[in-house]
Amino acid sequence: MVQTNAPTIQSNTGNELIKNKNFVTSNNLGNENSNTINSPQATTHMLGIHPIADLRQAPFADWFLTNYQAYQPDSLLIPKIKELLKGKTLQIFLGTWCGDSKREVPRMLKILAAAGFDSTKLQLVFVNNTPEAYKKSPGHEEQGKNIVRVPTLIVYKGKTEIGRFIEYPKESIEKDLLKILQGEPYEPNYFGKTVQ
Repeated sequence: MVQTNAPTIQSNTGNELIKNKNFVTSNNLGNENSNTINSPQATTHMLGIHPIADLRQAPFADWFLTNYQAYQPDSLLIPKIKELLKGKTLQIFLGTWCGDSKREVPRMLKILAAAGFDSTKLQLVFVNNTPEAYKKSPGHEEQGKNIVRVPTLIVYKGKTEIGRFIEYPKESIEKDLLKILQGEPYEPNYFGKTVQ
């Protein structure tokens, strides 16, 4: 277990466009650390803290909804996960530019929905893929959390990290998450790697 600062979950509402020479940023008024970047190559990425609903909007809906709807959570494990999620908060670091995030995060969110997890106890943090800000968010939510791959799902009990899932499952998302929640030995992919 690692003592860390669990995220303060806050909802985001409203949008304001800010123009810059190289990109357009859409800030959520509820959180100045939330952006959408349209790069000169016409690729759009989210940065910072965003609600799940933003993934259901274009251009992200294409991959998000396809992967969300296609995934069937393990119905035998969902009741156990539901019970063990009580009193926990979750933080998911991801990139809308990352193939692993596009595949695994919709599955994670469908599992959490099937378990009836309160989305106000979940924080989605979108990180950058540019060389100067690789795997960083505008609000620096990743600082001190050793985010080496995305997606990274961190489970907290109070302010203590009890485990994390990194990039892809070792068995299945449900089985990996259940091991974390039950306090069983679980070593995620890339365990021990550090940010360079």
